[in-house]
Amino acid sequence: MSMTGDPIRILLEGDVGEAQKLRCLLDAKGSSPFRITHVNEIEPAVECLAREDADVLLLDIAQDQGQARSIVHAVALAAPRVPVLILSESQNESLALESLQQGAQDFLTKDKVDRATLIRSLRFAIERQCLQKALQTLSLLDDLTGLQNRRGFLALAEQHLRMIQRRGAALLVYVDVDDLKSINDTYGH
Repeated sequence: MSMTGDPIRILLEGDVGEAQKLRCLLDAKGSSPFRITHVNEIEPAVECLAREDADVLLLDIAQDQGQARSIVHAVALAAPRVPVLILSESQNESLALESLQQGAQDFLTKDKVDRATLIRSLRFAIERQCLQKALQTLSLLDDLTGLQNRRGFLALAEQHLRMIQRRGAALLVYVDVDDLKSINDTYGH
């Protein structure tokens, strides 16, 4: 169960056979604290994540090991608040490290995953992702005003530039405040 008592929503991307095995593994004790949605490909997974239909993405990279880095990167851009766990056929340390560097929360080998390990990894990934996002938010905001600091402005500007590139249109408004120095001197920065 999640912190709110609701079932944890797992989006499982992978083949049907693997999805069935994982569903059986997670539902082994009867009533499951999980709601599992299965998709076969990454594009529908990204669409589900964009609609915020999942608390965690369980990504089976059996067929896509060569593309794992780009998949994790694409998912991190599409849904930065959703933690990603990688399931792999083999223990590939370089691929695991690369996946974690791209934003995955964990890298699990299928033959070594049991129910307790998977549940623990899912819960820890969700909690780690929440903590990382909270820290990132703190690093982007000014403590006094609650407004974006320079780092926050740059991150937001990059995000908006990507959106402009996709849509092809933009509007920029520039405001020049006269006598800002006297306001700062009187009321503070």
